[in-house]
Amino acid sequence: GREGCSKMPVMPPSFSAATFDEQVDELVGQLMPTPESDRIAGELASFAKKAIQGIFPDVEVVGFANGDIARGTAFGVAVPELDVIVIASPHHLIQHLQGRLTRGGMAVTRLDARKLQKSAIRMCTDQLVSAGGFKFRRSAFRGQEPKVTLMAPTSLGIAGKGIPVDFSVNNQTPRYNSILLKAAAEVDPRAHALVLLVRRWAKDRGICHAAKGHLSPYAWTLVALYFMQVGIEDTPLLPPLQGFKMVSGPIVRRGGTEADERRGRKRWSPPAASSPFASLAVGALFKEFVLFYGRGVGWARG
Repeated sequence: GREGCSKMPVMPPSFSAATFDEQVDELVGQLMPTPESDRIAGELASFAKKAIQGIFPDVEVVGFANGDIARGTAFGVAVPELDVIVIASPHHLIQHLQGRLTRGGMAVTRLDARKLQKSAIRMCTDQLVSAGGFKFRRSAFRGQEPKVTLMAPTSLGIAGKGIPVDFSVNNQTPRYNSILLKAAAEVDPRAHALVLLVRRWAKDRGICHAAKGHLSPYAWTLVALYFMQVGIEDTPLLPPLQGFKMVSGPIVRRGGTEADERRGRKRWSPPAASSPFASLAVGALFKEFVLFYGRGVGWARG
């Protein structure tokens, strides 16, 4: 759809701060998810759950705010800051889709997991639009994570405005993004700030719309965190992350292992308090991020 495209230029933000680093800190403060954002995400998830109860009773519906959704940004409909996800087992989906799909001439037994996911999204979307007051904006079913973009009812929005929402079924990426950011921020709070800044930069530059072949917002999260893991001048700012534990979050390998040492890998430790990298401003980190990927990465080597 064309709703996410705009010929209007992105207006530069205005700041009360004077220096670049101070302006970045001011911007990051505006980008951080707020309790209000989390509240709205939870309310939208509850509202969506009630709307689809007729076709999918007893499913879990969760909401994730990836920024301060009250502010809104350019390309907000193209790349929403809010995810609403239905979590249900394949058996549960088949059980409740069977009658509808059979009436439509589709054999449920022939559905693979991906087609089942798409069918569930379509059914939920119809219900959210007809019974929930959502407005359909676009579908993105060709990517790795099928989803639709909807506008939430204005009654659930902010100041009478609808909020763009990415709606999906069994999409784990928003959960992974949330867990990963929290774990990284526990090691170095600048990690979360840098990720938000990089994602906003990619959004305003129009280079994070996955349907157009760009890196997705989650991929930009990983790109920013990888930069911090590599670090500056052989000084990693984040440790390796050893897989996931969905309950307690990622396992952070702070000190490395004996196997790592045998392979010649250095044990990780935070930069010393006296190191200039320990107190480097987020704005300075962003400059290093751009230099790292602009000069230090051989993109042509695929």
